[in-house]
Amino acid sequence: MRALSLQGAVTYLDGVLRRDFGSGAGLVPSGSQLPGASHWQVSDSISYAPADVALSPTFSISHRYISSAPGELSPAPRRQGGYNLFDLRVGGTIGGFGIAAFVENVGDTRGVSQTVTGVRGPVEFLVRPRTIGVTLDHRL
Repeated sequence: MRALSLQGAVTYLDGVLRRDFGSGAGLVPSGSQLPGASHWQVSDSISYAPADVALSPTFSISHRYISSAPGELSPAPRRQGGYNLFDLRVGGTIGGFGIAAFVENVGDTRGVSQTVTGVRGPVEFLVRPRTIGVTLDHRL
């Protein structure tokens, strides 16, 4: 089907310490996973855009997965990652004008994208919550 497009990418990362590391919190042994070095990252999408159809509709679904990883180099680190995110998008054009409706993070996943221990304790940075919107554009 010419109107169907599939895309995907998979990354495997084996980021570990080669030797013991002494931190202010204690000894981190060799072989420990590095901060932010998720072993697996996956992204994929499916898009459908039939040609020569009124309003030139487009439909797409995308997905991202990031496996869990330590957030810092310490003996007992807080974890980050370990989540899946799904996005949907539907659009079309009328003349030179385009309109699309989207939902990002469909499942409203509470993914921790980064975690650190600050002066006042642990801090977590979260992925954007479910976001619903419409985009308009004009092509000259």
